[in-house]
Formats: sequence, C-alpha cells, structure tokens
Amino acid sequence: RFDGALLCLPRLIDVRILWARADRVDKVPDSFAELLESEVVFGFPGRESGLFGTFFELVVGLGGSLFDAALRPTLATPEAEHAVATLCALAAHAPADLVDWHYDDVDAALLDGRVDAAAAWPGGYGAIRDAAVDLQPHAYPAGPERRVSYSGCHAWAIPRTGNDLDGAVAMLARLVSAEAQARDAAGGNICAHRDALAEVVPRSEIDRRRLAITQEMIAEAMISYPPLARFPEIEDAGWSAIRDALRGERSPAEATAAIQSAAIAVLG
Repeated sequence: RFDGALLCLPRLIDVRILWARADRVDKVPDSFAELLESEVVFGFPGRESGLFGTFFELVVGLGGSLFDAALRPTLATPEAEHAVATLCALAAHAPADLVDWHYDDVDAALLDGRVDAAAAWPGGYGAIRDAAVDLQPHAYPAGPERRVSYSGCHAWAIPRTGNDLDGAVAMLARLVSAEAQARDAAGGNICAHRDALAEVVPRSEIDRRRLAITQEMIAEAMISYPPLARFPEIEDAGWSAIRDALRGERSPAEATAAIQSAAIAVLG
C-alpha cells in the first residue's frame, strides 16, 4: 500500500467469452433468456469464485447490483433471486456433478462433450485452441439490461516481507516488459501491455475472432467486485448458499436472504 492505495502491476486481463461446439449447436444463444429457452447444455463453475462470479454477472445483467453506492449489501433483491433461479435452471439441464466443478472441470466438460457451450477465461485457451473438436468463440450471453462478464486480472506486487527491494523492482520491470508480455500473449493470455498485445499475430481465423471478441468484452462488458477487504468472506458465504440452491436444498429466495445476512454480518 502507498498513501492508502493498494498497488500492483497487472500481468493480464482476465475476461471470459463463450465457446460453443459447432458440431452440436446450430444457433448459439446471444442472451441468457435465449439460453434458457434452448436445448443447449451450458456449463459453469458449480462452486467457489466461479459460481459467485456467474451469479454476479446475472444480477448486473438484469440491472441489479450486489452493493449500493455506499457499499451496503443489496443481495436479497428480485434480480438476485432471478439470478439464482436461472443458475438452478441451467444446472438442472447439465450433468449432475456440475455442483462440484471448478474452472478446469468446466473446460474439460466442454472438450469432452458433456456440455454444448461454456464460458472460458484466457488461461483456458490453450486446450481449446488445440482441441480436436470444432469450438467457436462468441460474445458472452447478455442479460436483459446489459452484457457483462465477471473479470479481473492476475498481477504482481512486492510484499512487506521481501528482503531485496531492488531485486524485486528489477524483476517486476522485466515481467511487465513488452518482451515478456508478448511471450505471455503468444500463449493465449490477454496481456496488460497494450503494445505487446497489438503485436500478437493470430494463428487462425478462430484465433482472430477470439481475440476480437475478447477485446470487445474488455472494452464494453467487464465488471469486477468492489474494493472491500473482507469481500472473500461474503463470496464464500454466497457461493455456498447458491450451491445449496443448485442442489435443491434452498429456494432462490432463501439463498439470497442467507447471502444478504452473511454480508451484513461481515461488514457490520
């Protein structure tokens, strides 16, 4: 922290887009409403940050929010209930073990044909690019009010426990250099160095479209959580309650009420 601000150097921008199997999906849903009406099996993380992030997307896409302007929790709303109900409906159409899926499990389900479509962050692109199936990139499904994608970044910072400040600064300078960032981007990541990203040469038409769609999502659709130091505690309570709803152990209203109560308890 410097002058009260938490500082870091970004490695990459982490925003997800939709991938669909062209051999199984003729018309890719452009919105969550279309997705619910279709026969497309959609995969998403069934636990932890990935699940709560998908809930976050749905809430904001409906025009809602998790917190008000004063950062007070607003998690028990019609938009939040609708978001949980949507997740329950999508999960009911997907493999039963979705409630145990982490990020890599979602990617594996897409590649193995257990789902027809799924969102993926840039870190999962290598396996998608090299897959033996026809996977096509698309914009992330939109809500009725907005198209949004839960996003963030991987970043570096120097901890107080470091005993070689000069060495750490030199290391960070190297890691965020155009050369290092270009190498990262060549592997599929969306590097934070704009000039390095601009020099990336797509390997194929799919690669070109994937990069263009991702950049469009970065420009227009990224959302991230507010800067609350204790937010991870709210997230843990949130995904656990939503997962209970996916299992049929709570109603959407009960799940959102539980998240709201937990957030109030955490924030005081």
